[in-house]
Amino acid sequence: MRRSFALAPTIAVLALVGCGGSSSPQASSSSPPVSTDTTTPPAATATAPADVAAATAAVKTDWTTFFLYKTPRATQISLLEHGDTLGPAVKFAARLQAKQHLKQVVKVTKVTFTSPTQASIIYALLNGTTTLLGAANGTAVLDGGTWKVSEATFCTLVTL
Repeated sequence: MRRSFALAPTIAVLALVGCGGSSSPQASSSSPPVSTDTTTPPAATATAPADVAAATAAVKTDWTTFFLYKTPRATQISLLEHGDTLGPAVKFAARLQAKQHLKQVVKVTKVTFTSPTQASIIYALLNGTTTLLGAANGTAVLDGGTWKVSEATFCTLVTL
């Protein structure tokens, strides 16, 4: 519980550097918030990538790399949808993680493809071996041949 309160200033500042307000590429000040709930089952007509096993492995690898506290920021930015615009938020988060001695990692527990270019993810966010978020929902998107953490997932984490 103390850690949650310690992260509150971090979250507020991160919202200002990329995920909130009118600078977001998918939101404007006059539009309602975009829902990031990925618990809705995919439509019956949804398809998966041609090689589900390879895509699942790529999603897990890319998500694990993105959330690993040791990953270089440039790599993290390349694994985030719209990372070029969210780079300042990623860099700021890394500085705060270092300051707070967080050893952030993620464990992807389930990947469900909702289309050939999108997947619903269930994951746990950890500080070393301590669970910060268990059974969280997120989304991965295939962008330029790379499975990335969706902007919506990243921004949801930022605003928690």
